Amino acid sequence: MLKVRQGDKKAFAQIYGKLKKPIMSYIFGFVLNHGVAEDLTQEVFLKVYRVRETYEPTARFSTWLWTVAHNTVIDHLRKKQDLLADDLFHDEAEPKSPSIELIQSELSDSEAALIENARKELVQDCLSRLSPSQKDALQLRIFSDLTYEEIATTLQVSVTSVKTLLYRAKQGILKCLNKKESGDERA
Repeated sequence: MLKVRQGDKKAFAQIYGKLKKPIMSYIFGFVLNHGVAEDLTQEVFLKVYRVRETYEPTARFSTWLWTVAHNTVIDHLRKKQDLLADDLFHDEAEPKSPSIELIQSELSDSEAALIENARKELVQDCLSRLSPSQKDALQLRIFSDLTYEEIATTLQVSVTSVKTLLYRAKQGILKCLNKKESGDERA
Protein backbone atom coordinates (compact mmCIF):
# COMPACT_ATOMS: atom_id res chain seq x y z
CA MET A 1 0.00 0.00 0.00
CA LEU A 2 2.95 2.29 0.54
CA LYS A 3 3.78 1.88 -3.17
CA VAL A 4 0.17 2.66 -4.03
CA ARG A 5 0.39 5.78 -1.91
CA GLN A 6 3.32 6.86 -4.07
CA GLY A 7 1.25 6.36 -7.24
CA ASP A 8 2.23 2.81 -8.27
CA LYS A 9 -0.81 1.54 -10.18
CA LYS A 10 0.71 -1.93 -10.61
CA ALA A 11 0.91 -2.31 -6.84
CA PHE A 12 -2.77 -1.42 -6.56
CA ALA A 13 -3.60 -3.97 -9.27
CA GLN A 14 -1.71 -6.60 -7.26
CA ILE A 15 -3.62 -5.75 -4.08
CA TYR A 16 -6.89 -5.86 -5.98
CA GLY A 17 -6.06 -9.15 -7.68
CA LYS A 18 -5.03 -10.80 -4.43
CA LEU A 19 -7.84 -9.56 -2.19
CA LYS A 20 -10.86 -9.08 -4.48
CA LYS A 21 -12.24 -12.61 -4.02
CA PRO A 22 -11.90 -12.79 -0.22
CA ILE A 23 -13.45 -9.32 0.17
CA MET A 24 -16.29 -10.23 -2.18
CA SER A 25 -16.91 -13.52 -0.32
CA TYR A 26 -17.04 -11.66 2.97
CA ILE A 27 -19.50 -9.11 1.60
CA PHE A 28 -21.61 -11.79 -0.09
CA GLY A 29 -22.08 -13.42 3.31
CA PHE A 30 -24.05 -10.33 4.34
CA VAL A 31 -25.93 -9.35 1.21
CA LEU A 32 -26.43 -12.81 -0.34
CA ASN A 33 -26.54 -11.27 -3.79
CA HIS A 34 -23.64 -11.61 -6.23
CA GLY A 35 -24.36 -8.36 -8.06
CA VAL A 36 -24.56 -6.32 -4.86
CA ALA A 37 -21.45 -8.05 -3.50
CA GLU A 38 -19.54 -7.15 -6.67
CA ASP A 39 -20.70 -3.53 -6.48
CA LEU A 40 -19.74 -3.21 -2.82
CA THR A 41 -16.36 -4.85 -3.46
CA GLN A 42 -15.70 -2.28 -6.16
CA GLU A 43 -16.76 0.42 -3.71
CA VAL A 44 -14.28 -0.88 -1.11
CA PHE A 45 -11.37 -0.74 -3.53
CA LEU A 46 -12.47 2.62 -4.86
CA LYS A 47 -12.42 3.97 -1.29
CA VAL A 48 -8.96 2.49 -0.77
CA TYR A 49 -7.70 4.11 -3.97
CA ARG A 50 -9.26 7.48 -3.14
CA VAL A 51 -7.50 7.69 0.23
CA ARG A 52 -4.19 6.25 -1.00
CA GLU A 53 -2.33 9.52 -0.55
CA THR A 54 -3.40 9.87 3.09
CA TYR A 55 -2.90 6.20 4.05
CA GLU A 56 -0.74 5.80 7.15
CA PRO A 57 0.46 2.33 8.18
CA THR A 58 -0.60 2.58 11.83
CA ALA A 59 -1.85 -1.03 11.71
CA ARG A 60 -1.43 -3.91 9.29
CA PHE A 61 -2.81 -3.10 5.86
CA SER A 62 -5.08 -6.15 5.96
CA THR A 63 -6.69 -4.96 9.20
CA TRP A 64 -7.30 -1.54 7.68
CA LEU A 65 -8.71 -3.02 4.44
CA TRP A 66 -11.10 -5.36 6.28
CA THR A 67 -12.26 -2.42 8.38
CA VAL A 68 -13.04 -0.52 5.18
CA ALA A 69 -14.94 -3.57 3.85
CA HIS A 70 -16.82 -4.01 7.14
CA ASN A 71 -17.83 -0.35 7.27
CA THR A 72 -18.90 -0.41 3.62
CA VAL A 73 -21.21 -3.37 4.27
CA ILE A 74 -22.65 -1.78 7.41
CA ASP A 75 -23.29 1.48 5.53
CA HIS A 76 -24.99 -0.43 2.71
CA LEU A 77 -27.20 -2.38 5.10
CA ARG A 78 -28.21 0.78 6.92
CA LYS A 79 -29.13 2.50 3.65
CA LYS A 80 -30.98 -0.47 2.24
CA GLN A 81 -32.88 -1.82 5.25
CA ASP A 82 -36.16 -1.76 3.39
CA LEU A 83 -34.68 -3.70 0.44
CA LEU A 84 -32.63 -6.11 2.56
CA ALA A 85 -35.39 -8.72 2.75
CA ASP A 86 -35.47 -8.92 -1.05
CA ASP A 87 -31.68 -9.25 -1.23
CA LEU A 88 -31.72 -12.09 1.29
CA PHE A 89 -34.13 -14.20 -0.71
CA HIS A 90 -33.39 -13.33 -4.36
CA ASP A 91 -29.99 -13.99 -5.89
CA GLU A 92 -29.92 -12.32 -9.31
CA ALA A 93 -26.91 -14.37 -10.41
CA GLU A 94 -28.72 -17.64 -9.77
CA PRO A 95 -30.13 -19.21 -12.93
CA LYS A 96 -33.91 -19.18 -13.19
CA SER A 97 -34.05 -22.54 -14.98
CA PRO A 98 -31.80 -25.59 -15.03
CA SER A 99 -28.91 -25.28 -17.44
CA ILE A 100 -28.66 -27.59 -20.44
CA GLU A 101 -25.34 -28.91 -19.15
CA LEU A 102 -26.97 -30.05 -15.91
CA ILE A 103 -29.85 -31.71 -17.75
CA GLN A 104 -27.49 -33.48 -20.14
CA SER A 105 -25.10 -34.65 -17.42
CA GLU A 106 -25.21 -38.10 -15.93
CA LEU A 107 -27.68 -38.77 -13.15
CA SER A 108 -24.88 -39.03 -10.57
CA ASP A 109 -23.62 -35.56 -11.53
CA SER A 110 -27.14 -34.17 -11.18
CA GLU A 111 -27.55 -35.79 -7.80
CA ALA A 112 -24.18 -34.48 -6.67
CA ALA A 113 -25.11 -30.96 -7.77
CA LEU A 114 -28.45 -31.16 -5.94
CA ILE A 115 -26.78 -32.42 -2.78
CA GLU A 116 -24.15 -29.69 -2.95
CA ASN A 117 -26.79 -27.00 -3.45
CA ALA A 118 -28.83 -28.39 -0.56
CA ARG A 119 -25.75 -28.31 1.69
CA LYS A 120 -24.98 -24.71 0.73
CA GLU A 121 -28.57 -23.67 1.41
CA LEU A 122 -28.50 -25.47 4.76
CA VAL A 123 -25.28 -23.74 5.85
CA GLN A 124 -26.56 -20.35 4.59
CA ASP A 125 -29.77 -20.86 6.55
CA CYS A 126 -27.83 -21.69 9.70
CA LEU A 127 -25.54 -18.68 9.15
CA SER A 128 -28.55 -16.41 8.76
CA ARG A 129 -29.76 -17.47 12.20
CA LEU A 130 -26.63 -16.15 13.92
CA SER A 131 -26.62 -12.74 15.54
CA PRO A 132 -25.12 -10.05 13.28
CA SER A 133 -22.05 -9.73 15.50
CA GLN A 134 -21.45 -13.51 15.54
CA LYS A 135 -21.86 -13.71 11.76
CA ASP A 136 -19.53 -10.75 11.26
CA ALA A 137 -16.78 -12.17 13.48
CA LEU A 138 -17.04 -15.60 11.84
CA GLN A 139 -16.90 -14.21 8.33
CA LEU A 140 -13.91 -12.01 9.17
CA ARG A 141 -12.12 -15.05 10.57
CA ILE A 142 -12.97 -17.30 7.61
CA PHE A 143 -12.49 -14.91 4.70
CA SER A 144 -9.83 -12.54 5.96
CA ASP A 145 -7.54 -14.81 7.97
CA LEU A 146 -7.18 -11.97 10.47
CA THR A 147 -5.90 -12.61 13.97
CA TYR A 148 -8.24 -12.24 16.94
CA GLU A 149 -6.59 -8.89 17.69
CA GLU A 150 -7.18 -7.64 14.17
CA ILE A 151 -10.82 -8.77 14.23
CA ALA A 152 -11.23 -6.99 17.56
CA THR A 153 -9.83 -3.81 16.02
CA THR A 154 -12.10 -4.11 12.98
CA LEU A 155 -15.23 -4.73 15.07
CA GLN A 156 -14.16 -2.35 17.83
CA VAL A 157 -14.54 -4.95 20.59
CA SER A 158 -12.15 -6.75 22.93
CA VAL A 159 -10.22 -9.89 21.98
CA THR A 160 -12.23 -11.78 24.61
CA SER A 161 -15.42 -10.67 22.90
CA VAL A 162 -14.10 -11.91 19.55
CA LYS A 163 -13.30 -15.32 21.04
CA THR A 164 -16.76 -15.49 22.61
CA LEU A 165 -18.47 -14.43 19.38
CA LEU A 166 -16.57 -17.05 17.37
CA TYR A 167 -17.27 -19.79 19.90
CA ARG A 168 -20.98 -18.98 20.03
CA ALA A 169 -21.17 -18.72 16.23
CA LYS A 170 -19.59 -22.15 15.78
CA GLN A 171 -21.84 -23.65 18.45
CA GLY A 172 -24.90 -22.05 16.87
CA ILE A 173 -24.08 -23.43 13.44
CA LEU A 174 -23.38 -26.91 14.81
CA LYS A 175 -26.62 -26.88 16.80
CA CYS A 176 -28.60 -25.73 13.76
CA LEU A 177 -27.01 -28.33 11.48
CA ASN A 178 -27.60 -31.11 14.01
CA LYS A 179 -31.26 -30.15 14.36
CA LYS A 180 -31.68 -30.04 10.59
CA GLU A 181 -30.02 -33.44 10.16
CA SER A 182 -32.29 -34.96 12.81
CA GLY A 183 -35.33 -33.59 10.96
CA ASP A 184 -36.29 -31.03 13.61
CA GLU A 185 -38.08 -28.39 11.51
CA ARG A 186 -37.79 -25.79 14.30
CA ALA A 187 -34.01 -25.67 13.75
